[in-house]
Amino acid sequence: MSKGFKVFLGIASFYLLFSVPIAFILTRGFLEQFFRLFFEIYHVHVPPGIERVFDKVQLVNAYLALLLLILFVVHAYRHEQTTEQRWLWIAFIVLGLILAFPVYWYLKIWPQPLERA
Repeated sequence: MSKGFKVFLGIASFYLLFSVPIAFILTRGFLEQFFRLFFEIYHVHVPPGIERVFDKVQLVNAYLALLLLILFVVHAYRHEQTTEQRWLWIAFIVLGLILAFPVYWYLKIWPQPLERA
């Protein structure tokens, strides 16, 4: 695995760890109320479709999480030595999802030696 791909996986893992909870909280009405209040105080027009922007962010997060889930499960299946370790890591990744991605990346993917092309 190249260093660039390892860095991409790490950034994507930590991005999901922070963006998914924030997007989930903010899109549940809080953000809309905040923007409306902010724009009313400063007498600025509320931009139309502000909610759709955060819906798109959540959609991108969902696809990124699915992609990382598949990549990490395949990596765990191919690179673990024993069957017990393999299935424990796969269960950890599937059950832990965005909390497990950075942990697996840090413990199993980042320390791996680089492959020479």
